[in-house]
Amino acid sequence: MGFFNFLFNRKNENTNALLNVTVAPNFILPKAFADKWDEIEKSAIDYIEIKAFPSNDIKQTESSFGAVPFIPMNFDYPKDENGDPMLPLAQLNFAQIPSLKDYPIKGILQFYIANTDCYGLDFDNPFNQNSFRVVYIESPENLDLEFNVDFINELLKSENTPIFKPHKLTFTKKTEYIGMSDYRSEQHSFRIEPFLEQFNEDIRNKLETVAYDTFNTNGHKVGGYAYFTQTDPREYEKKLREHILLFQIDSDDEIMWGDVGVGNFFITRENLIKKDFSKVFYNWDCC
Repeated sequence: MGFFNFLFNRKNENTNALLNVTVAPNFILPKAFADKWDEIEKSAIDYIEIKAFPSNDIKQTESSFGAVPFIPMNFDYPKDENGDPMLPLAQLNFAQIPSLKDYPIKGILQFYIANTDCYGLDFDNPFNQNSFRVVYIESPENLDLEFNVDFINELLKSENTPIFKPHKLTFTKKTEYIGMSDYRSEQHSFRIEPFLEQFNEDIRNKLETVAYDTFNTNGHKVGGYAYFTQTDPREYEKKLREHILLFQIDSDDEIMWGDVGVGNFFITRENLIKKDFSKVFYNWDCC
């Protein structure tokens, strides 16, 4: 009889594992994960979610993807090692963005990539800012705007940009957990793959689907856990592990990194606090 009780209890445990439990306001997890919420919650990181919307009405001072950026008079426009102007990838006006610890609270941060078929990535040196550039304009309100930007409109027609249309941006501060693509997911006290081994195949597959939907870190964002379609480069390069996610731009309806890939920019927390963007490293990958 004891053996049948064991089987019955094991079946109930597996079935109950899928019951939904509210663990925090507007945050629901299957009971299997809810029972481990104390451990999962320790992995929490705040980030800024970015939503991007195609638009042809974007001011040069606004946050944007693939649009004409803020260009002050006498601005040293970013050029690659051949002296060719780079493509404007993104612009973040931090005056429009909710406050995030250690990130700027004002100023404009711009991201440029070389006009090449590999989106300006130097595969041998991800720090090579002859292939991409990150520019910070701390006090744009004190500068006069350059209106002669026709050459940028021509650049934006290039086939070597992952952004097909200019986008306006909106921002929401959120919290995320685990970060399954981020190498740090293996450093948490709660690790998903070993945890799921206790369940039968059917329950395990269902919980795994929930995990990828809930703890996935894709999308456009500032800060938080990074997303990759391949492998986090920091996993294998110790010198990169002190770098955190500065900015991520994902594939979308009108944005495509290769075959549905993602682009990331990383910085050390020390340099982020100092607003020194000269040592950022850049990566993109695709399926």
